[in-house]
Amino acid sequence: MESLNAEPLYEILEPAPGATANTAELTEEEKTEFKGLVTQWLALDDQIRKLTVAARERRTRKQALSNTIQAFMIEHELDDISTQQGRIASSVRTVKVPAKLKEVKQRLIELKGDSEGKNLVKQLFEDDRPTVERKSLRRIIPKVNMSLDL
Repeated sequence: MESLNAEPLYEILEPAPGATANTAELTEEEKTEFKGLVTQWLALDDQIRKLTVAARERRTRKQALSNTIQAFMIEHELDDISTQQGRIASSVRTVKVPAKLKEVKQRLIELKGDSEGKNLVKQLFEDDRPTVERKSLRRIIPKVNMSLDL
């Protein structure tokens, strides 16, 4: 883990552009504790990013194997296979394609007429929708521009 002095944490003491902060009331102990929390958070964020990449790679390999295994099972008419770790079941079913919002809007306008359909679409999708407040904390890593402007 990097030390606090190796990487400037000036964002703690100065607000980001467009943000406001009241740092005049912070004691040195609070600043040090907060810097420690930020450092821990950044280390965990780095670990999560690395694990996410590894999981994505494994999901890709698993999907490729799944396609091959399922094609073999369908070709040889095998519904399930028993293994020491459990059963592998393969099934094929016909399902309806999910409705897209654009298609639903067009269909409502077709069924109810042009003006009444537009009003119904507006009422359903814009006016009567409840709102929820969501909070997020995320890390924004600046992109490095590798091109040279000469």
